[in-house]
Amino acid sequence: MERYDYPGSIMLFDIDFFKRINDTHGHDAGDHALKQLAQLVSQNVRKSDIFARWGGEEFIILLSHTALTQAEQIAEKIRALVENSSLGYLKDMTISIGLSEITSTQGALVQIIDEADAAMYQAKNKGRNRVCVFQPESN
Repeated sequence: MERYDYPGSIMLFDIDFFKRINDTHGHDAGDHALKQLAQLVSQNVRKSDIFARWGGEEFIILLSHTALTQAEQIAEKIRALVENSSLGYLKDMTISIGLSEITSTQGALVQIIDEADAAMYQAKNKGRNRVCVFQPESN
């Protein structure tokens, strides 16, 4: 994205209280919930975006050609879709989302993902089921 001078953002999200699904309904139910969530999200992102499971109950989306303000709108849409879903295990599910913008002043992609991860944990600490944007510390 930097090479061609167009914006991009990283969205990292995690299922809130996912352990409850596994503990209450078993690991097969947890696997089914992950599949339902992946299907719902993949149907609501653009073909140009890259959506993947990051690990455990975390997912990541590379939003190409997407500035941070637009990424916030997309993230809020996905958050609301999950919250309002009536599909199986999704009917009681929420997600916490962290966003970071890809800029030419940043280092490796790992740093950008770490920033999105920090924003996701900020969303969890603020009560879950919300979108937070990485804000660099000011000196």
